Order: sequence, then C-alpha cells, then structure tokens
Amino acid sequence: MKGISQEKLEWMKEVGIKEFEKPVKFYSNFNKHLFSEDYIKTTPLEEIKAGYESTLPLKHEG
Repeated sequence: MKGISQEKLEWMKEVGIKEFEKPVKFYSNFNKHLFSEDYIKTTPLEEIKAGYESTLPLKHEG
C-alpha cells in the first residue's frame, strides 16, 4: 500500500486490520454505520433497517 510504512502494515496484519474489499460509499454519522454501494444495492431494505435500528439507543418509558 502506497504511503504506509512497513512497520504499520505489519502491525495492522498482527491485529487483524484489513482493507475493505468494496469501497465504503455511504455512512450514518449518528451511529457510525458504514455501507458499500454493493451492500445497499443487493440487501433488502427491511434487512438494512433492522441492522440499523438494532444499534439505536433503547427508548425508556416512564
């Protein structure tokens, strides 16, 4: 990878940091979701919503 030192690359490999296979194109600033264009295109809306909503803070009643 251009511009990244060998030391950093070795450390990234050690801790399991990997490059995205598909570029991330969309994100939610609120809860830090990252989505590739391919994921958005091929995943049913209900599944995207369920994953997104499962990370929202719980609403407390009372």
